[in-house]
Parts: sequence; C-alpha cells; structure tokens
Amino acid sequence: MHVAAQDTYKTRQKKKAWLNERKSKAKAKKRKRDDSEDETLRDDIKFGTVVQAPPTLTAVPKNRGGKAVTDNPTDAEETRKKEGEPHTVEAWRKKKFKTLAEAEKKSLTAERERVIAFYRAIKSNQASAKLD
Repeated sequence: MHVAAQDTYKTRQKKKAWLNERKSKAKAKKRKRDDSEDETLRDDIKFGTVVQAPPTLTAVPKNRGGKAVTDNPTDAEETRKKEGEPHTVEAWRKKKFKTLAEAEKKSLTAERERVIAFYRAIKSNQASAKLD
C-alpha cells in the first residue's frame, strides 16, 4: 500500500473511533439526564400508606377570557333563548387575606393553626410507629 494512502486510512480510523466515543458519551449523558428527570417527578410511596387527603393541584390555570366565563355551549344557547342574553357565570376568585375583615382573619388563622397542629400530631404518631 502507498504511504500516503496508509496515513489517510489511519487518520480515518482514528476519526471514526473518536466520533464513536463522542457519540457514546452523548448517549450516556442523555440517558442520565432522562433518568434524573424521571426520578425527580416520581414520588416514592410505600404500599399501604394511609393518606389524609387527595393530592392537590399546584398549577395555576391560565387566565382566559377575563371575569365572565361561559358555561356549557348548549346551556348558553338555552338561556339566551329564555333571557335574551348569553348565560355567563362570574369567575370565582379567592379573597386576599389582607382584604378580609378582622374577625375572618382571626378565624382563618385559628383554623390554620389547628390544622397544622393536627397534621404535626399525625406525623409524630407515624414517626413513633415506625420506630416501634
């Protein structure tokens, strides 16, 4: 074989090996990233664990259409025929704590403290039961 052809053959082989190594590293990195995403999204719950309440949704829905939200389209048509205007339901909004009356604030704070104390008692009972 010619010397120049031999050199290009060796460099091609080295390049192929380097590219394969780079490709395998990229695959391993991607696999590791996918595994870590799955682990963070998954809760480890033991079988037989008693829950106190259903899970809550923490995502806030996007605000669509302002304050007035139309009901079921067929219901809207029926009410439009009866009343002459579309049926709208006022969108439910939570009251801000700072805008509540003092009596409501006190009752909400007391209720919150009671629920927190109850939750802590349940958790301490569960922890002591695990130790026994």
